Amino acid sequence: MTNWFLLFKIGPVQSFISHSRKMRDLYAGSFLLSYLITHAIEFVQKEKDVEVILPKKTVSLPNQILLLDRQGESHVDNLAHRLEKSVRDEFYSICRTLFTRLDIVVPNEVWDQLSSFPEIYWVYQEHDHSRPNFSFEHIMDKLQSVKSLRLFSQSAEKAGRKCALFPEYNALYYKKRKDGKTPNYLVPEAVEITRDIPWQYALNPGESLSALALIKRMFYFLKDKFSSYNVDIISVASMLLDDEFKTDKKLNALWRTMSPEAAEAIFDLQNGLPLSDAEYKREEQAVAKTLVKSMDQAGLVVSPYYAVTKFDGDGIGSLYKECSPEEQKRLSKEIGNFAGEAPAIIREHGGMCIYAGGEDFLGFFPLDAAIPALLELREKFQEKVPPPNGKVERLTFSAGIVIAHLMPPLQDVLALVDEMEHFAKENPGKDSFAIAVSKRSGGSLSVRNKFGKGGSHLRDLLEISDSIGKREISVSSLHQLISVLEGIIQQHDGDEEDMVETLIRQSMYHHDNDLTPNEQMCRCLIDFYHQYDRHLPSFLSALEIAIFLGKAVS
Repeated sequence: MTNWFLLFKIGPVQSFISHSRKMRDLYAGSFLLSYLITHAIEFVQKEKDVEVILPKKTVSLPNQILLLDRQGESHVDNLAHRLEKSVRDEFYSICRTLFTRLDIVVPNEVWDQLSSFPEIYWVYQEHDHSRPNFSFEHIMDKLQSVKSLRLFSQSAEKAGRKCALFPEYNALYYKKRKDGKTPNYLVPEAVEITRDIPWQYALNPGESLSALALIKRMFYFLKDKFSSYNVDIISVASMLLDDEFKTDKKLNALWRTMSPEAAEAIFDLQNGLPLSDAEYKREEQAVAKTLVKSMDQAGLVVSPYYAVTKFDGDGIGSLYKECSPEEQKRLSKEIGNFAGEAPAIIREHGGMCIYAGGEDFLGFFPLDAAIPALLELREKFQEKVPPPNGKVERLTFSAGIVIAHLMPPLQDVLALVDEMEHFAKENPGKDSFAIAVSKRSGGSLSVRNKFGKGGSHLRDLLEISDSIGKREISVSSLHQLISVLEGIIQQHDGDEEDMVETLIRQSMYHHDNDLTPNEQMCRCLIDFYHQYDRHLPSFLSALEIAIFLGKAVS
């Protein structure tokens, strides 16, 4: 009897997770997909003579599993159909349980919308014992072919207001606007969400959601059913306040009397905006005002900037294709071990892990924690995941980092971090980072570089920003240096290396008239210039990012 590989995949991943307004939406989407894959693995483990090759079971799982079925072609075909049905049944069971707990009206249109989720693809391929690597590569290619043959299905939904997160669906649940009016163009079946618990902070005034979006938004109501669900992941604002107040007993005690879901009230007050009864409970407003008053007395302003980091292992897919089944299992286990440790590292830095599906990672951080956390994760990745049988010297990953303000929509920030991750991966040889700053004013900065040995290039950016924050480097001197160097870019076509190094030294003179430059900082900035291959535009972008980070953190 021949053996067969079965590759089983669920999705959509990117669109389902990233279509989010809150950090909690993001996490719920990731958690739900991982849970469904976990369910699939547990289903398969009850089967005789069926082995899970990939992945190792962890909290955050990739969205596909590779199985080896030793009972022949008819069995693997039957298994694939039963596995698909089991995953869909489990998803519908989750939805029914959630709607029951929420005690809300569920129009028939809800089930019409949910019937298309999740997308499931599977293929099987005979295992060629003489060419095991070929079997794996072939089945991966076959799955891509299946995915490219998606059937188009015409929507039967009525014309009407679309969901704020998934615009392909009609909005079926809504909250009235601040003025008490109903949002326009809702379908007749749409159900109003009131301001009562648990809905006070679930939807913004005027927000309208489809059934799938509501499942994501309210999934945390099932937290008792899932022991690994992280109830602390709520919003970017609450993460920033948790981090800011953790060392101040008085402010932290006040903050703990508020609902974390009302964290945005603190930032509204910092920006001089009035608080609305339509957005916040009156008792929460009172606490927020008391807290901000105490912050003013302490001279404290919480930075509204945060960081999002996303990374992906370099060439892992190709590496799997080159490995034997035993090597694949070992590599999967080692990647799973790293994924199991990543969330704890993120928490130690005050961040929130949205997913750590093997070598694929997405996390949110307070502004000053993102780079140190990424450097530690990189070290841990290379420690926990050695290259199989010396096929490469060491495994690496490439990362996108985005510094963003609370105000822009989360979807826009996630799109930018995706762009930065791809930008990093396009760097020849990979093993790179790309960092972007998205300013509230609308301006943006971005730069790409190799990590360098031991992450030295990213560490140097961090060191310069720290020195700026501690006022060891004059910001005005750096701005003057940037202005002069921008002029050189416009006017000088030759080799300007000596000129740039001279200007860097001049910018680092002390201001006490002793005409002695800060030699250590001179050397650091000159090395920083060389790290960007003496490419002035990249060096200046990196320097401006360091200035922004230093000023924002201080």
